[in-house]
Amino acid sequence: MMKRKTRIEIVQSSRPTFSQQIPLLGQTRLKAVALLLAVYAAVMPVRSVLIRDTSLLISELVCLALACSVTGLLFWKSRLRLSTLRWLELLVFGPPVAFVSVRYVVTVLEAVTRQDELMLSAIVNRSLFLYVLVMLVYATFIPNSPGRTAAVVIPIAIIPVALTVALRYRFPTVDDMLSRVTDIETSSFSVVILFAGATISIFGSHVIHTYRTRAVEAEEMGQYRLIEKIASGGMGEVWKARHSLLARPAAIKLIRSGAVGQMATDPQTLFTRFELEAQATAELSSPHTVSVYDFGMLSDGSLYYVMQLLEGLSFETLVRRYGPLPAGRVVYLLSQACDSLAEAHAKGLVHRDIKPSNLMACHYGLESDFVKVLDFGVVKRISAASDGGLTVPGITTGTPAYMAPEIGLGSSMIDHRADLYSLGCVAYFLLTGALVFSAENGMGMIAQHITCPPDRPSRRTELEVPPALDDLIISCLKKKPEERPASALELKASLEACSPPKIWSPAKATEWWRLHGLLSRV
Repeated sequence: MMKRKTRIEIVQSSRPTFSQQIPLLGQTRLKAVALLLAVYAAVMPVRSVLIRDTSLLISELVCLALACSVTGLLFWKSRLRLSTLRWLELLVFGPPVAFVSVRYVVTVLEAVTRQDELMLSAIVNRSLFLYVLVMLVYATFIPNSPGRTAAVVIPIAIIPVALTVALRYRFPTVDDMLSRVTDIETSSFSVVILFAGATISIFGSHVIHTYRTRAVEAEEMGQYRLIEKIASGGMGEVWKARHSLLARPAAIKLIRSGAVGQMATDPQTLFTRFELEAQATAELSSPHTVSVYDFGMLSDGSLYYVMQLLEGLSFETLVRRYGPLPAGRVVYLLSQACDSLAEAHAKGLVHRDIKPSNLMACHYGLESDFVKVLDFGVVKRISAASDGGLTVPGITTGTPAYMAPEIGLGSSMIDHRADLYSLGCVAYFLLTGALVFSAENGMGMIAQHITCPPDRPSRRTELEVPPALDDLIISCLKKKPEERPASALELKASLEACSPPKIWSPAKATEWWRLHGLLSRV
């Protein structure tokens, strides 16, 4: 009877993707701004004629022609490319900034010629307001990252300062009159207002960009909403999330599109690895393996899968926070991990990254110290029917402190006994609070795993370690795979036969969790 292989596929949505939404939203917003500017630009020459001040009439007519041309193009073309929209942004916001700058210079010189201090003071304040207004309008209407917004609004904030300095340097009469109208405190306050406007614009852009990104992610991740970041590591971020309809909490593993490019020269290879991790985990049904609910790729290139949210402590945190564990508890925890690995091995899967941070002691239902195996990120399939390894070239397979010698040597003959070696390293850490080997870097640690015999755990802890458990851990740490326990089930049986002096039980586990105030947190 043929075994059906689990297959998870990505279904493309008919909704516009994130990358498509940016130009669509940008064009809509730019239409609104261009239309307002066109109306304003049409009013200005009429005003100049009515008040018989035509000194800037040509500039006003040029601005009107540009505003009408850009507005017409935005309304005529239903969809423009993002690169085209960026140029149109310049044409929409450039002329107003240039016009305000020219008007500022002309009116300042006019006020100085008339020796009208009130007019000069009004010009300075009005120009200050207009520059800040342009910055705020840009940040509010144009969908941008904070970095791009900063690249636009900071130069706008600098322009009036630079113009004022240039005018004072070029025209002594301007310097003399501005010194009478504005003191150092007033001038400093004007600069502060300009850069406060730029800062508010950048921060506002950041907030809008963040919420828009989250909203799109929420749409594309089905009904799951990101709540808070739980952790981050080599493969990305893990977020706490909630299903909007079922109110079911979940954890979402997410690799942002920017990290995808950094982690692999070909993002498609990383996607393949991520997909295979989700598929491998979905194949497993052991209660001691984390459950996977959903998987996909966002339109901006970010990868995600939704998994069971666990409340508890990783083995790493458990030992770092509370110290080495008694032998009975180590046997109790590792026996459960063996159940998860036994199923994975039976399906031809090798985890290859068993370590304390990938094993969790949870409060699960009514049970405490319930073990879950996480992160099949570097899983390898060894069944005869498979097409070989599932890992992606160029990405480290495993963690040096817990890496089996054959993995460190780059051997192609890797099987389930590599996981048993890593589990022996985890047992060593749980009992002693120390790594099997220490070195200045990862390569040095791998070299020791390949060549150096380990000390017995009992020599590196003050806690009692039964001789049988001591021997069993050393057997897991043998350099040759054939000298290790033959399977995870055999290792479990050997663990349970060690007869530690104080046997751990579910009741003791619950008592420990309650004593340390952990039950109230879950």
